Amino acid sequence: MNLTNAATDKLELITSAAGNIDVVADFTEAASATLVPSAADVQHANIATAATTEICATPGANKTRALTFLSVRNRHASVVNDVTVVFNRGGTQRERHKETLQPGECLQWAQELGFFKLAAAASGFGDVFMRVLDADATGQNVATAQPWFPALGAVAVEAGVTYELEGKLVLTRAAGTTSHTTGIGFGGTATLTYIDWVAQCREGDVQTLADSDMISAQSAANLQVKAASISATEAIGVTVRGVVKINAAGTLIPQFTYSAAPGGAPTVEAGSFFKLTKLGAAFASKGSWT
Repeated sequence: MNLTNAATDKLELITSAAGNIDVVADFTEAASATLVPSAADVQHANIATAATTEICATPGANKTRALTFLSVRNRHASVVNDVTVVFNRGGTQRERHKETLQPGECLQWAQELGFFKLAAAASGFGDVFMRVLDADATGQNVATAQPWFPALGAVAVEAGVTYELEGKLVLTRAAGTTSHTTGIGFGGTATLTYIDWVAQCREGDVQTLADSDMISAQSAANLQVKAASISATEAIGVTVRGVVKINAAGTLIPQFTYSAAPGGAPTVEAGSFFKLTKLGAAFASKGSWT
């Protein structure tokens, strides 16, 4: 990527939002007549506004400047920024590359490699946190919230990160006829920016083909998903799906709650699972949304 003095070439960066974009441009400079490198230097900047900013200046008289490496990093904690690298020749702009940078991500250009993006360690899109019971586990005969997984029931979540959630809980009992409903909710030490989820539960108390009920919520609080039961052999199958964004880091615990102690401890069946898929820090979209 060469810049010449005769044409007053320079490189610019267009930023779409106010944030903290760190730019470092490494280059060599040579006499235009010989193209023999005579010096190596660097130009750097922090861009804090939505603007067009010069990131590699026009070389001196009778000089040609060759870019060797370019780094454009979004170091803001939450702002997503569209960055566009622009070649400017005598006031005429031509776009070279455009990229959406999530917080912590970095756009780089290198000789022989071209443009590429480095994902932030804290925003890795698609990372999965999942627990599956590979053997039945015993719950409690209580009317208070209890975790889906009686052991290892909490998952650590990160501040500012959005997760897709999905799970299936299967509960059976072999004793107890006290009337009770069953609810689903989320506990833990993390605080939430928002949560939006839907639960679907099969009607009735036996594991046969039956209609199901569906309900949605925008709260982590316990929500009734199954009608009252007095069966000593109640069998429940609940699926949940949704999205949650974490405010302060901590733990997230999928929970179920009986409205009254049913009279017998439930079995959380093998194959019950809960999964979080990490969408990223300050995540809002992926792909070319217009």
